[in-house]
Amino acid sequence: MRVGIATDHGGFGLKEELLGQLRAAGHEVVDFGAHRLSEGDDYPDYVVPLALAVATQKVERGVAMETTRNPEASVETKTKPPAVPTGRIIDFELVIADPDPLGIFGFAFATFLANLSTLGVYSFNAVWLSTMVFLGGLAELIAGLQDYKRNNLFGATVFSFFGAGWTGNAITAWLVTLKMVPETDPISQGWYCLFWAVFVAAMTGASLKLTKVLTAILVLVTLLELGLAIGSFTGAMFITRAGAACGCISAVLGLYLATAGLWNLTFGRTVLPVGEWKR
Repeated sequence: MRVGIATDHGGFGLKEELLGQLRAAGHEVVDFGAHRLSEGDDYPDYVVPLALAVATQKVERGVAMETTRNPEASVETKTKPPAVPTGRIIDFELVIADPDPLGIFGFAFATFLANLSTLGVYSFNAVWLSTMVFLGGLAELIAGLQDYKRNNLFGATVFSFFGAGWTGNAITAWLVTLKMVPETDPISQGWYCLFWAVFVAAMTGASLKLTKVLTAILVLVTLLELGLAIGSFTGAMFITRAGAACGCISAVLGLYLATAGLWNLTFGRTVLPVGEWKR
């Protein structure tokens, strides 16, 4: 871990000791000072740069030593001796809000509308395109990038991959409509969906350490992609529509999971259960 450390003269000795311990433990340590013992230095000169480094993610965690006064001598009068300085360690890090509800809401909207189109409820139009690009694509990409910052490898991989996929599908559909590129042939489409099924199946396995609702969603999406692949290879429309139906159900479950994530985090308790897997 990349750790930043800072203090003024009051915590200089403690900082030097902690500096050695952190490096011995294998951490990369950035020393913001003080670099020498001087009673004339000012605490903010060292801690403000450390705080900015945490905020801009130049370091993953910040540790500051603060000189405080003895509580018993906090109010000094002419009859009381000066308070005795003591040390306190302040440990802080940048906290990033959970982006998963945003990404799952985007997934649910895009998946539901796309599969309604496959079921023949409506055809390609502006609403379909905007949903694919901005909710399925942009919202999921933002969630994925934020999950990378939170060191959530699963969320980062799933949301980034889905977001890029939705954006590509939307742009391709638009270009086909404009007759700027040829329409994809069924065999190529089948292989594309088959590889998507493999990817989602891999994510399904990883979800067994997360929640049961998430696993159910990914199982349904795997069935969706398999249905689209088999339908493309064989020309059997009923298989394609069966897969699309699985996609619609996964979107409904996605709305539930996103709402649960939002409510549970906001209220600080389990409002909607999501079925945690035993670990």
